[in-house]
Amino acid sequence: MDDTPFIAPYVPCHPHVAEAALKFAGVGGGDVLVDLGCGDGRILSLSLSSATPPARCIGIELDPYLASHIRANHSSDISSGALTVLEENMFTISLIDLNATVLVLYLLPAGLDKLKPILNTWLRHAGTGNLEKRIVTIVYEIPGWDPVDTMFVDTPSLESSSLSSGAMGGASAGGQWLHRYDARSIPTARTVLFCRGKSDTAGGGEGDAREDRYEAVFTAAGFRCLFVPVLEHAPRNGDKLMDIIQHPEHYSGLIATSRRALETLKIALEECQGDGTSVATSAWSQKPIYVVGKSTGSLARDLGFSPRGEDSGTADGLADLIVNEPKTDKPLLFLVGDKRRDVLPHRLTQAGVSYDELLVYETQPSSTFPTDLETQLRNLPDGSVDWVVFFSPSGVDVALPSLQGTSWWSWTRIAAIGPTTGRYLGGAGVKVDAEAVKPSPEALLDAMLGK
Repeated sequence: MDDTPFIAPYVPCHPHVAEAALKFAGVGGGDVLVDLGCGDGRILSLSLSSATPPARCIGIELDPYLASHIRANHSSDISSGALTVLEENMFTISLIDLNATVLVLYLLPAGLDKLKPILNTWLRHAGTGNLEKRIVTIVYEIPGWDPVDTMFVDTPSLESSSLSSGAMGGASAGGQWLHRYDARSIPTARTVLFCRGKSDTAGGGEGDAREDRYEAVFTAAGFRCLFVPVLEHAPRNGDKLMDIIQHPEHYSGLIATSRRALETLKIALEECQGDGTSVATSAWSQKPIYVVGKSTGSLARDLGFSPRGEDSGTADGLADLIVNEPKTDKPLLFLVGDKRRDVLPHRLTQAGVSYDELLVYETQPSSTFPTDLETQLRNLPDGSVDWVVFFSPSGVDVALPSLQGTSWWSWTRIAAIGPTTGRYLGGAGVKVDAEAVKPSPEALLDAMLGK
């Protein structure tokens, strides 16, 4: 359904209000004035005929009848280059490409809210001149933004004008409010987008899905944190795992150092129970299962196991527990991912603990990054991002095409977790604004703050 009538219905602006809006915006000879949803062009007309007309006026109007009306009444201004009328959708326009310095907006709150990502990008863009960019809205404020100034326009004849009956409304005691905005109006909370999943670990998923350290450090520093995974995990060797589950007598217990390994086990156990092999799954629940982290331990309990080692903290800590357990003549079944560390296998081998390792999931590039990114951005108050952080060259390959298609990519700042990722970004033509001296949230924050 076309929502244009509910965003910018055609209600002509009162002449007193239009004139006051131009003065309030301080429109002068060096400006490029843009009216988004310009209707019959009366604000543009007043600006062109004022004592201090702008260098250029641009009207954006989707309605072909209204656009042709403006062209017919301003053919000489169009011929001279003083006026341009674009019959386009205001929500797809690039204010940066238009070199706009002043916007006048007479839109409903829904329209102003939908425009915020475009306005944010434009206000933050450095531009080519010395003029401060500013916005004046008529009647309604931009939702969630603080105007730098407001002004009430007294219009004694307003009651008899078209404003009093239109959907735009906003009349109050014979007048209307104007609201002026500039870059200071943008919400101060900076947004950082981490190209990784929340609580992803460098060791391929060992451990707990506890509070993410990057989120904790950056939230404390006043950032709004977004996480978009660049990797996903695909189950592997499901049939082999099913066969093993049906023979619990061959093993003395299980090792699972990540939730992902147990999630794969859960699928296999459910399929076994569906096949009528509940006796086998019951036998497995009587065996010890060694885990790292509270979250992994919680899932183990949900599956009917009694986990050991969830407080061990690391693979080294878990190894200390296992090697001190009574020895048996049967191996442990070690469920792993393709990125597992060597610490635990090395310690078990050194201590003479027998185990069979089975790969149950592999890490691969995320196939849902574009939609995951879109979902995260949809929840942002202003729809744009101040910083993007990359953690690996493979993450760059996954994320970069989608990020380069956003409206804010041209001005957002880029950070790398280390020199390898930084060099890879440079090779892809991306300027790196900050590079952590070591891969930690504290070092990354220091680099981004210029410390």
